[in-house]
Amino acid sequence: MGISLPIRQSNRYNIPAVGFPVSYPLKNRRPFFVDAASGSDGRDGLEPLDALATISEAVDRALVGDTIIVFPGTNYVENVVIPDALHYLSILAATIHGNAKRVAIAPDSGVALHVKAAKGFRCMGIRGVGVSDYGFLIEGEGGLYEDCDPTSDTTSGVAFDSSKTVADFTGSGVVIRGGVIRDCGGSGIRAVASEDVAEINYGIQATNVIIDGVQFYTNTGDDIDDDAVATHTYFFQWEITRCKFMTKDKATYLDMDGSAAAGTDCLIHDNDFATASLDGTKIQKPANSMFINNRSKTGIETAL
Repeated sequence: MGISLPIRQSNRYNIPAVGFPVSYPLKNRRPFFVDAASGSDGRDGLEPLDALATISEAVDRALVGDTIIVFPGTNYVENVVIPDALHYLSILAATIHGNAKRVAIAPDSGVALHVKAAKGFRCMGIRGVGVSDYGFLIEGEGGLYEDCDPTSDTTSGVAFDSSKTVADFTGSGVVIRGGVIRDCGGSGIRAVASEDVAEINYGIQATNVIIDGVQFYTNTGDDIDDDAVATHTYFFQWEITRCKFMTKDKATYLDMDGSAAAGTDCLIHDNDFATASLDGTKIQKPANSMFINNRSKTGIETAL
């Protein structure tokens, strides 16, 4: 019996058309290409030699299900916003690389990448450098962030927040797989509280989130934390697995107990922590979560 492998066809620029690691554009539309070094927003962006200069211009032209392929070489000095209802958009780094030198969105100030009320957004191989704000701000549902590198100089690399305008968009169903969250001036990942009772998603936080195989290091704050509003439903149905918490003997790696209701159906398992042993200060787990098969220098920790 033979093994079926994905067919890979490429255009003349050796960019795959089949077997691409993100969704192929819907409605037979071609992907948009972006190159900050040599592109121009006056072009059509439909071939690499006719690339646009900014990701934001490609987003403005995109329809539901389109793909934006971004070339490296020069930072993208812009705030990229994925608007409400631009569902199933993909932003993909054009090159395969190791664990550094990703394509970088690095604005002069503000959030690098803000995903508003959009379903199924996919992002691969992108670094987001927030300046006095988040690297990635996620309101959209069902997104996939793979091999990314979000950071911020003053606050969290990734923030899950609820849409202020569209009901039931809370950052739920997101998967963050691989990559690194490092050098953040605050926490690595933060679950943000919607504290204004007038907000459309008041009291609702991201649920059904998977954090898988991410490296965390040299974050000034906790690697994963919440806003500590006692009535809110943090970390429901979250899974945190195969992550490497690499800062040696950090005071607190996980501060996830901000609400008495936190952590229903939350599973934290098979992670590694760079410390001699774990305790209730280093791991402030959600009240209703399970902490299984996690390791420190001591070995598998069972007491938490």
